[in-house]
Amino acid sequence: MDIKSRARAASLCVVAAAVASGMSVSPADLSQAFTIGNHENATSVLRPFLRRGVYDDIVEEHDDWADDGPREDVPWIHADDCAFTETAAQVNSFQTRAVARLTPGSGLDPWSASDQFGRSLHPVQDFYSHSNWVELGFPAARTTRMSDLVDFGTRLAGSNGLGPWSAPGPLGVVRRDIRSADFVTPRLRRSDSGFLEVIDVNDDGRTDAKDATVSDFPAGWRVGLLPHPTLSGKAGFVPGVDRNGDGQFTSLPTFGPHEVPVLQSGADFRLLISGVGARPATSVFKNQCDPYERDVTGNRAQPLTINTCTNPPGLQFPDHYSCIAYHGSRFALTHNGTDDSELRKDKSADGPTRFPKALALARLQTAYEWCRLVNRTGRSTRGADGLLLALWVKEGASPHPENTPCAAVTAPGPAGVRVSVDRVRILADQDIDEDEPGEINLSLVLYDPPSQFHQSVKSKVGPLFANDDGGAASTLDGANVPQPVQFCPGPTEQFRVALHGWDDDEGGDNGAEGAANGDYNQDNSTPDDVITGFSARHSLADVPLEGSTAFTAVSGDTEITYRLSRSSGC
Repeated sequence: MDIKSRARAASLCVVAAAVASGMSVSPADLSQAFTIGNHENATSVLRPFLRRGVYDDIVEEHDDWADDGPREDVPWIHADDCAFTETAAQVNSFQTRAVARLTPGSGLDPWSASDQFGRSLHPVQDFYSHSNWVELGFPAARTTRMSDLVDFGTRLAGSNGLGPWSAPGPLGVVRRDIRSADFVTPRLRRSDSGFLEVIDVNDDGRTDAKDATVSDFPAGWRVGLLPHPTLSGKAGFVPGVDRNGDGQFTSLPTFGPHEVPVLQSGADFRLLISGVGARPATSVFKNQCDPYERDVTGNRAQPLTINTCTNPPGLQFPDHYSCIAYHGSRFALTHNGTDDSELRKDKSADGPTRFPKALALARLQTAYEWCRLVNRTGRSTRGADGLLLALWVKEGASPHPENTPCAAVTAPGPAGVRVSVDRVRILADQDIDEDEPGEINLSLVLYDPPSQFHQSVKSKVGPLFANDDGGAASTLDGANVPQPVQFCPGPTEQFRVALHGWDDDEGGDNGAEGAANGDYNQDNSTPDDVITGFSARHSLADVPLEGSTAFTAVSGDTEITYRLSRSSGC
């Protein structure tokens, strides 16, 4: 039986399914704004940033896919069960596929890319709802900052903090005195959809403890919940570890044979955990925090027995510190419990003081993930970053959310640059012969390198009608190409230029489509066809002091001539 009762329509995943739109988030200001039935108000913060169709698809996939069928109880889709290593790998898998689908070539499919990016946001945001990160003391101040985000996607994610997510493994250091309580390390494989599955290593027809490495605390370490921060005499949501024997313990009785140990003082470490998501926990993968039953001394009972958290015959646990305690867990926390044992923050009613903090962290982490996506696409040698920014981002909107690695920063170098498009020859308008001409949209973007993505400016034209027959109607110039853009590159003097487009497919066949709306996939029904252009890397050395330099870029869909010249104002 699933005991999470997530009420998904109003879950934290839905209300936080937004890239922050340039504002720092104050948790105290959010406690009343995001409640059941008001998720549309929350998700609308995406709209100033992304095109409507892309936004809609990210939100839909992020919510519905993860909560559909067997995926509803997969720990690493929902950041449950201390499955931190798998959660990090799952986020990486989805985002790697998103980058691949944004890369020009045979695998190009921006519509699938928005699916994959949306799926990656579900575990990203669920982490803050289902773990005890908030209870560990984050955010540290009223305004949420990058330093409040979990290190998996920041400090541990490569030298620039924008590489793949990484988790430290069993009892590995997350930050200072915070250690990971993920004790189960399986081997994983990625399905065609990007979903991770446990490999049946010994080929016995099932996935179980034999297909993973299961760790435990070192001998002599004692574990107990730290005192509740506000309820005297109760245990809190954070396990503490005494490893040198000077800890002072008390205990709380439960309805079972075991008591809940409480570490009153002498904690050497604190443990990062997430709630057990479903009962019964049928395998070690469904409770990686503490997978085996323990005896009264705290040692794993022999023979090893999965801690399923099953009600004994004739006894229905009231769930105070959860039925997990009945079987000897040192943690005794789950998603559903009483007020002092419930580790869940999916909606305001779950924890009126903790929910707004989880929401603020999830929103900022989502903004951070946007910066990561730009950075990862920027490593593509085929210009995935240019296609991402040209197709996904609205003209006139800033894709540089505040308090993130790609926040807007004006640090001009010695001179400005201006990009002008002379002409675009359409080689493939993406319409079939009887549906000619194509409804062409072209989006030009000038931006910082993704490794230092703090400035960008865009210009768009369309829809306008053109075809690919090689005649006069296949060449666009003048008012039929995007207007020039300019900015001042930063001290590195590096910048990038991209121009890509799409053919509107909102109307019927046979001739010009009157329903063409000029927005990429706006109606979220018939995907608009991508018209690939170019993405190029430049520096001020490519820009003459006087006059201009022309460049020609050819793809399977277009032949584009553009010019670089100096601009004033830096």
